[in-house]
Order: sequence, then C-alpha cells, then structure tokens
Amino acid sequence: MTGQSVCYNHSMFKIILHLVVLLSLIYSCSPQKEKNQTKRSGEEAIEIKVTELKEEEIEILYEANTTLEADKDVVLLPKVGGTVVKVFVKEGERVKKGDPLIKIDDEEIKASINKAKSELEVVKANYENTKEMYERRKDLEKEDIVSEEELSKLESSLKAYKAQIESIKANIELLKLRLSYTEIKAPFSGEIVEIFIDEGENVSPQHKLLRLVSTDKLYGVFRIPQRYITRISKGEEIPIEIEGVGEVKGKIVYISPVADRDKMIKVKAEIKKDKKYVKPGMFGIAKISVGKEKVFRVPEHAVQFSGNTSYIWVYDGQSVRRKVVTIVTKKDNHLLVKGSMKEGDLVVTDNSSKLKEGVKVKIK
Repeated sequence: MTGQSVCYNHSMFKIILHLVVLLSLIYSCSPQKEKNQTKRSGEEAIEIKVTELKEEEIEILYEANTTLEADKDVVLLPKVGGTVVKVFVKEGERVKKGDPLIKIDDEEIKASINKAKSELEVVKANYENTKEMYERRKDLEKEDIVSEEELSKLESSLKAYKAQIESIKANIELLKLRLSYTEIKAPFSGEIVEIFIDEGENVSPQHKLLRLVSTDKLYGVFRIPQRYITRISKGEEIPIEIEGVGEVKGKIVYISPVADRDKMIKVKAEIKKDKKYVKPGMFGIAKISVGKEKVFRVPEHAVQFSGNTSYIWVYDGQSVRRKVVTIVTKKDNHLLVKGSMKEGDLVVTDNSSKLKEGVKVKIK
C-alpha cells in the first residue's frame, strides 16, 4: 500500500513539472510576439505622389561628332632652297589669288641662267661655223677633193653641237622655272593663318613657309553608322550645334561611296554662313533624324538607378511595383523613357528613394 502511494505521487510530480516548463516557454515567447504584432500594426505608410503616364512620339536623332573644315587649307612649302629676302604678308591678312607672299633670293639662279645663255651662244657659233664648213666640203666632195671620212666627222660634230644646243636650252628653261619658284604667290584667295619663317632665314624645299586658308566655304565633316545610310541624302539640311556658337544649318553635299573599317560613312555638310563666329577647326554635333519612337515623359527625379539599371515605381492602387526603363533622351526637367509601362499607369514622383517591393504607401 505504501509502495503504490509513492509511485502515484512520483508520476503526478512529473506531469506537473512538464506543465510548468511548457507554461514558462509560452510565457517567455508571448511578449516578443505581442511586440512584433504591435510593431507591424503600427507601421506607417509612405506618402507618395503620382502622375499619370502618357505616351508620346518623338523624333530620334543620331548625334555625330563634327569638325569644321575650310574649303581650302594648305601649308605652302618652297620648291627651291635659299634665303628668304622678303615676306610680303602678315598673319590675319587677306590675299587674292596670285598675290606675292614670299621672295627667296634668286641671284644664284639668275647667274646660272646668264652663264647658260653665254654657253649657248658659243655652241651656236660653233654649230654655224661647222655647218658652213660642212657645206663647202660637201661641194668639193663631188670633185674628189674632200674625203668621205672628213665629211663624216663634220656631220658628227654638227649632231653633237645640235644636241648640246638643245640641252642648254632645256637647262635654261629649267632655270627659268626655278627662278619663278623663288617668288611664292597665293594659289587661291584666302587668309594668312600662320607664318613659319622670318626674313633672312635659309629654307629648303621641306621647310614650312606659311598656312593659307580659304573660308569662302566651310564644311561640317562627320561619320555615321552604315545602318543610317538610308536616312540621309544630298541636298538635305541638318542642324549642327557648334560649341560656343550655337546651332547652324548644314546642307549635305558629299556622302562617301565607301565605308571605312569601322563600317562608318564620311559625310560633308556645307555650312550656311549665318554665324560670323564659325571657324575652321571648331567642334560641333551634327544631328541626324533616324526615325521616330514612342516614349513616356517622366520627371527626372522619378527615375532611380541601381548600377547600370534605371527604373521607376508604378502604383497599382494598393502597392508599388518596380519597372525597369530605358532612358531615350532628356528634355527640360524630364526624361523620355521606354519600357514595359502602358499609358494610364501611375508613376511615383515623390519619395521614390524610400520605396521597396511590398511597402505600404498612401497618396498624399
């Protein structure tokens, strides 16, 4: 009897102990659960503003880096060497075709011409004397007074003198040509941009003298990808934005018949000179219309960035969803974008940086 009572009490003790442990666990977890529930129920919604997306069609422009080139732009080199005795022009001066620019010392060439002329007179005299002698001897040959061998020698002398005369004449003409090269004249009308030499300086045929530029016509020179070749044509007018000057008009006058190694095609557009500050060597951007595209206009601050990805937040009436977009261009304070949106979608324009998927939001 006593043993059974002990066994019963021991079993009851175990049951009570298990109940105590279980209750302790429940009690210890309850405050945290209630705390979390309280926290979630007290979470404030992020206030947002939205605007309705409207689709619009825009012209797509290809922007090509453009360099302005003069119609004619040359660096003049001397064709003969010598000392520069006179520079007739100054930098910035306008000249006409044929105007003298630089004079190189010609005394040595003139002396060579005079010497060649003197030699020519001597050889001509020898030729005439030999010719006269040959004709007399030829008459005597009929009477067998002069040998055939003597006549043959006279004929050879005549041929030699004649060849010498022709050689000296050719040399004189060459010297006269060299003499003409000592005066460098303007090959076309234009403006002296740079002068590289001074009077008294000795120059050679590889020496730069001056740079002459004709600005009567200016061209914007650029290249476009071959995929856009059907988008341009000769005679077409295009806008060219000149850095520091503004927009000017260019008329396409040349399209290369071949593509380069990068599959780019060279194009020239003649600049309409409605801007007096447009100069050769300036940089600009030619804008070529390559088609139209449908886009959505959104405020610039509504677009968020994550690495190389750009996106917006779209409100569906209950929550917000992230939509990846491609930025086409910027206009005023808006970005023109395209993506998986549709007209009528509500894009978030305020507090976009605070948003994430599933967060509570409310319209201001």
